[in-house]
Amino acid sequence: MTLPGAKVVLRKRPRKHRASPVRGLSLLASGVDRLGLWPKLWEQWVCRTFALTLHRCVPRLSAFTRAEKLADGTLTVVVTSSAVASELSFVRDLLLEQVNRELLEAVGRLDHKQRRMARPVLRLHHRVGKLAGLPDPAEWQERPTPRRRPPPPKVTIETQLAVATASQDLRDEDLRLLLLRLVGATTRTS
Repeated sequence: MTLPGAKVVLRKRPRKHRASPVRGLSLLASGVDRLGLWPKLWEQWVCRTFALTLHRCVPRLSAFTRAEKLADGTLTVVVTSSAVASELSFVRDLLLEQVNRELLEAVGRLDHKQRRMARPVLRLHHRVGKLAGLPDPAEWQERPTPRRRPPPPKVTIETQLAVATASQDLRDEDLRLLLLRLVGATTRTS
């Protein structure tokens, strides 16, 4: 029952999903999970983490090695030759430790639901093949440079005089002063 003259206050219901993204994976996780794409995103995240870790730990191998897919805790890696595969086998444990450490750090920022679905990399399996079609780790490291805008054209004296003479015909005093100030401000910055 409401009293006469009393205001009715409508309260908003709190949202179920309150996203508090930090950066990186946590920024995408809740939306991707709602779309049902979380397993594929996690696979790509693991491949990206492997490529960046390999580039940081053993840069000479990163040109000849690409992560291909993650299935049941096994990360399949494509190498260009058996010599690269042999060299990769020497640093396999170090790479697995570093990759899982990076993944654990990324998972720490996720919601509970995504944490349960994130699985560590248990094994590295390599196969000799062609790297065509697999992303290069350099693509993940480069950031596009912003385009530089050309500077605005400089205001010439002829333009200033044209604005001053045109503003003399304005009846509104405030508008005329604002227009003259605007032209004066653009003249000082150029």
